This record gives sequence, structure tokens and C-alpha cells, in this order.
Amino acid sequence: MKNLLFIFMLLTGVASALAPFFVPALNGASATVLIGFGLALMALSMALLVIVNVYVKTRASEAFVRTGAGGRKVIMDGGALVIPVIHEMIAVSLAENFLMFSIPAQLVNIAANSPTGKAPDSATVGNPTERANSSSTCRG
Repeated sequence: MKNLLFIFMLLTGVASALAPFFVPALNGASATVLIGFGLALMALSMALLVIVNVYVKTRASEAFVRTGAGGRKVIMDGGALVIPVIHEMIAVSLAENFLMFSIPAQLVNIAANSPTGKAPDSATVGNPTERANSSSTCRG
């Protein structure tokens, strides 16, 4: 839909450039001016059509890295021309991602069930006889 205006401009330029060849009343300077106007309108509409199709704008929750000719460029809160043959675009999401997990009830109640009322540290968790055997055999 956004290209419809540029296509209309292009068709108007073609019609203006070809009109002097089909309308015999247009001759001399008026024909030359009309052909020049038509060619200029065609060139302008094609240039705008290309620019509109290769300009990439970021969303609020996104950034992208454009690589290729001209080096690496990070675009946040803006846009850039990304020509498919020359550049490559890598999208990066800036949205906050939350990690959802559940804690088993046995782990939640460790502090309440310990004799001291505090949660044990990692060195005291487990079977005391296994810890004694493993600590005597491990030499650092």
C-alpha cells in the first residue's frame, strides 16, 4: 500500500514522457518540456520506491546490527538503509525475558527444619558420614 503512491508517480511520468508521441498538437518546446518532466518524474519515483523498500526502521523493543559494506553498525531507536546484496541485518530483541521456575517444597522448608533456624550452607548439606569419608579421601 505504501508503494502505491510511487507507482502512480511512475505511471504519470511514463504517460507524460510518451504523450508528445501520441498527441500531434504537442510539438516543439512543449513536447520537450513534457518529455523532460516525465523522465524526471520517473527517475524520482523509482529512486523513492527503492529507498522506501530498503529502509529498515527498528521497533521500540528491538535493535539490529547491519553488517557488510561500510562495516558493522548497531541501530537502536532509528533506521538505516539495508541493501540486500550488500548488507546483512541481524535483529536483536531488547524485550525483557523472564525465567520462570519452581522450587520444590523440600528446598523451601530447609531453613524451617534445620536445628539452628538458618538455612545450611552447601558445605553442610548431605549425609555427614559421606562428607567425612569424601573429605578424608580428597586432597587438594
